[in-house]
Amino acid sequence: MNYTFPESVNSFIQQVTTQPVVNQHDEALFNFILNGSQLPYLVLNKTFDAARVKLELKAVEDNNLFVRYYQKYDSTNTKDWYASALYGVSATNPWNAHSQVTDSHKQSAEYDWTETAHNMPYFMSVLEEVLGLDNISRSLIFKLDPGGYVEPHRDIPLEEGHKIMQVSFHAQWPKGATWYLEGAEDGVFPTDEGTIAMHSSIAKHTIINDSNEPRYFIWAFNKHTTKFKQLVISSYLAQYA
Repeated sequence: MNYTFPESVNSFIQQVTTQPVVNQHDEALFNFILNGSQLPYLVLNKTFDAARVKLELKAVEDNNLFVRYYQKYDSTNTKDWYASALYGVSATNPWNAHSQVTDSHKQSAEYDWTETAHNMPYFMSVLEEVLGLDNISRSLIFKLDPGGYVEPHRDIPLEEGHKIMQVSFHAQWPKGATWYLEGAEDGVFPTDEGTIAMHSSIAKHTIINDSNEPRYFIWAFNKHTTKFKQLVISSYLAQYA
């Protein structure tokens, strides 16, 4: 047979027969990993070239795009903590347009890719590969100068329950700069340069920089694509199955 069907029918058929699929079992496993596993952290099976990112971070520094950062929604004390937004209100306005971390997956009409993002073409390609630029709802670079610290805190209240939310890209993490995380082996979150990881938002943590160099890491909140779900699942199975 060779019948003709409306374009609305043909386009729907094309859509559903070519879209990638996460089956029900994998969808349930992904949701368990992020919301029920009680993992303190998950290192993803994906790396990037930290040396190239460091060169781009120098351009961000040279353009004076870092500002002193503090949390608007809690009373966490910090010293020598700075930020620059890749995707946000502006490079030098890295604060959340929403009131809570749990709102960070919501898109904001105020957000756009900033001058900082324009200075980091390689890292933008990493974000595109891992998360997809159209799926990112917020992204910041955090800088912690030598002698700096972020006091112990939880990203969300304990009563909100276990959630793994942000994706962290470890760009420059000198020896002596340490992320201490509740529930982690030896109390330390692994932060090797060039690695990508996620951590529990209810796990209390503190970060110190007991070195002579700044520590930089980049995080993003994102909508979860099929490709990203598959990366999370494969990473979990490789480490915990």
